[in-house]
Amino acid sequence: MYKCAFILLIGSFILFACNKDEKNNNTSNTHLNICSTSLHELTIDGVDNAIVEDTSYALNTSFYTLHTVKSGLGCSFDFGTPSYPAAGNYSITSSFTDVNKSNNKVYIELFINGTSFRAQSGTVIVTGIGNAAIVEFCKVQFKNSLDTSHQVSLKSTIY
Repeated sequence: MYKCAFILLIGSFILFACNKDEKNNNTSNTHLNICSTSLHELTIDGVDNAIVEDTSYALNTSFYTLHTVKSGLGCSFDFGTPSYPAAGNYSITSSFTDVNKSNNKVYIELFINGTSFRAQSGTVIVTGIGNAAIVEFCKVQFKNSLDTSHQVSLKSTIY
C-alpha cells in the first residue's frame, strides 16, 4: 500500500514539473517581436498597407526619409546625419531633440490624416548603403499627444 502511494506521489510530482516547464516556455515566447513585413509595406495595428512612394532628402544637418501609402498616411524618419545613414542599428527616441549624428538615434513619426504619432522606443535596422539601403522596424508603439496609440511595423527602401 505504501509503495503504491509513494509511486503515485512521485508520478504526480513529475507530471506537475513537466506542466510547469511547458507553461514557462509558452509565456516566454509571447514577448518576441516577430515580423513578416514585406518590402515596401507599412503595417498599422495588423493591417498591411503598400508603400507607394519612398523619398529622402538632406536638410541642414538631418537626413529625412518619407514612406507614403497615400495622401495623409505614411511614416517619416529623421536620422540626424547630413547624408544617408550608415548600415546598422538605430535606437528609436520619442524626442526629436535627442537625434544627432554621433548617437545612432532616430526619430520617427507616423501620420494619419493630419495627426502625428511618435515612435516611443525600439530599434530601426538599416541594411545596405546609400540609395540601396533598406530600413525596417517591427511592432513599435506610436503615440500622439492625446495618448492614442498604434502598433506599427515598416520595411522600405531609402531612395
